[in-house]
Amino acid sequence: MNIRYLFLAALTLVTLGAQSVFGQATWNGIGNWATDAANWSPAPPIAGENVLIGSGTVNLTTNQVTNVGNYGILNIDGSTLNVNNGGSANFVGESNLGTVGGGKAVINVGSGGSLDFNGTTNLGREDGGGLDLHITGSGSITTHGPYTDSWWGEPVLISVRGPNAQVTFGGTHFVGSVATVEAIITNASSHSAINIPDTLDIIGGASLRVAFDGVSPSLGDRWTIYDYANSTGGTFSNLDTSLLTGGVSFTVDYNATGTINANAVQVVVSNTLDVLVDTATGAVTLRNPVAGGLPYDIEGYTVSSDSGSLDATEFTGLGEANWLPAMGAQGPTFINETNFINSTLISSGATFPLGDIFAGPATGDANGDRVVNGLDYLVWAANFDTNPGPDGDPSDGDFNDDGAVDGLDYLAWAGAFGDDGRDLSFSFLTSAGDIVNGTVTYYSSVVSSAVPEPSTMLLAGLASLALCLTRRRS
Repeated sequence: MNIRYLFLAALTLVTLGAQSVFGQATWNGIGNWATDAANWSPAPPIAGENVLIGSGTVNLTTNQVTNVGNYGILNIDGSTLNVNNGGSANFVGESNLGTVGGGKAVINVGSGGSLDFNGTTNLGREDGGGLDLHITGSGSITTHGPYTDSWWGEPVLISVRGPNAQVTFGGTHFVGSVATVEAIITNASSHSAINIPDTLDIIGGASLRVAFDGVSPSLGDRWTIYDYANSTGGTFSNLDTSLLTGGVSFTVDYNATGTINANAVQVVVSNTLDVLVDTATGAVTLRNPVAGGLPYDIEGYTVSSDSGSLDATEFTGLGEANWLPAMGAQGPTFINETNFINSTLISSGATFPLGDIFAGPATGDANGDRVVNGLDYLVWAANFDTNPGPDGDPSDGDFNDDGAVDGLDYLAWAGAFGDDGRDLSFSFLTSAGDIVNGTVTYYSSVVSSAVPEPSTMLLAGLASLALCLTRRRS
């Protein structure tokens, strides 16, 4: 063969190396990247190959991938990649984290784990299931661009926890219209900022969610979420306070000074109004609980529940002049009140009882915590085959209120198992015409009494149920 052709062929192989001339390794199963070779088809990936995680969960951990050089493209299709304890991998070419037509991809990068993407990185793709990306501990993820995209129209979660993670998104980082950036803040003075050495582009519709774990935030405290060189000027459309309680809220400063680059996006602790919910009594109180918090002058408010956990018959309202139920029927899914003439100032520390309007699940809740779970089963099991009579109620395990605790009550509990009435949401209308999302805080004014030992009572309850059903059949 002509030496020129051999040279050209060799040059072609080198040139196409980044395009994975060695083919693709596909993972289907649950196990470890390097040690569970049977889960790879046709074989575990080698340097230069594409990697498709097609189903199941793959764990990339200590000493399992060493001296591999660069892989080609990473595609994740409705599966999970866990990277921690020294596991690492590098990818070249365009990577798709949540592929077209696949289910949701999940990537968890924990302490000691690292991922490096040298081409365009698509965080979710159109017609896919989206992506949940979690970076925790000292986990590290780096993309080099030219784009790090989450604008494909599928839901994407980018969650960064704590102050020690390393996150760098190279090129232009698009935060898409259905993307959520989540900051789980665990340190009072610092948080792992997402480093954008080039351009941050936040597209309309994107959400920012903040949670505090082990930190008690104070008014004015701030943490950096993005540290960026350039920006298109976009802002988050939705500030998600669903993980906050006690009247704590936040605003966003898009023009703060960065420590890595010139600019930063920071969250700043502020306050909102809160409804305090006593799960034992059902009492709900509107309040402004943050010490030194800003007062709110309000003209209306709404408490709602998707599960129908409200009892409008117990609604007393603010008790102030000129406040009336707003238009529309009050019921188990929403209760509201409006002042059509003036407003009421809710100053810092002010409280307004609204009545015992929190009802919780309709059946199966024996211990009154507004959740139907195994603790309620234990109450039923402890009282099985008793006859509390007409005064019996769910606290006796008599869920159908027929005066006897038997298999029918078990069936009622089983049918309601998993129901959780703690889904209240709260918003209010200010005198300036702004609709503001408040927070919801649950507590119990009653200390729970001891419950039977689960293992013992579970066996006893199942045996009793079997006996009960046997009696009925006979």
